[in-house]
Amino acid sequence: MFKLVFLRRTFLTTVSLLVVLLSSVALGQSQMRHSKLDLISEVTSVAEGSTFSVAIALDPDPGWHVYWKNPGDNGNAPSETWTLPEGFTAGELQYTEPGFVPFMQFMSYGYNDKALFIAEITSPAEFDGPIKIECSVSWLVCDDSVCVPERGKVSLSIPKGSGENLSTWHDDFEAARAKHPQKVDWTAEFIATEESVELEIQIPEDVGDVSDVWFFPAVKKLINHAEPQSIGVKNSVIRIKSVAGVRYDRYEEIVGVLRTVPSSAKEKPRSFEIHAQRVKQLTERDLDEMSTRSPTDIKALSASH
Repeated sequence: MFKLVFLRRTFLTTVSLLVVLLSSVALGQSQMRHSKLDLISEVTSVAEGSTFSVAIALDPDPGWHVYWKNPGDNGNAPSETWTLPEGFTAGELQYTEPGFVPFMQFMSYGYNDKALFIAEITSPAEFDGPIKIECSVSWLVCDDSVCVPERGKVSLSIPKGSGENLSTWHDDFEAARAKHPQKVDWTAEFIATEESVELEIQIPEDVGDVSDVWFFPAVKKLINHAEPQSIGVKNSVIRIKSVAGVRYDRYEEIVGVLRTVPSSAKEKPRSFEIHAQRVKQLTERDLDEMSTRSPTDIKALSASH
């Protein structure tokens, strides 16, 4: 078993070997070495010419975590390969809002608790039932000392029918959707230099207070994830300044999650998926004094899910 510091700095070059050595393969719901894998359906029957939801469910053991689409400083997001009946297609995995997963001087993004990765499956106009959906999944699960690549193959069979949505998993799907970032078309621009990445977002007035936020970029190594972010606000315009990452100059467009920081335990964070275009210069603005804090200061955005 490798120590975490070594693994987290070298796993990109050794992950193939580690998968062979450390992972196991399963068909159907299974407890892996340090997490549980399942494939679940929101519907109890599939109608012709319909779209329905299934989900890969990953449940790490207590003290372990799995990763978001951008794992941050270290980690690896789940990857999947679908085997579907002829004429069926699967959409991209939908990720719930991420949380912080700190380790030493590093900062990753992921989930400490059970996470559902929903995918939309589209059926053809005609097919014979029942249908079998199979998915091969690989992911990285870590605790505070080691990382273990795991992989599994899960499947489910659903009868042909009118598309009833009577699954016992329905509430789980709804709970996961409630944690999907809201997709918005707000105007957003960014500049990136060797020193910093500065993002400006125009917030509609009817959205309410989003002045205390953290930006989770979905693109990798745009920013230094462990470093503080500075926030300035003025007249529904918010500007977020981050320390640049090693790939700061690679992106002309970025996608990310803007997640509010609750002011009390009773308040739930809100999250928004934004798209920003790179520009040469941001508009000069008389912003309020920028406040700065690090991710380790924000306990409300831990990876608990």
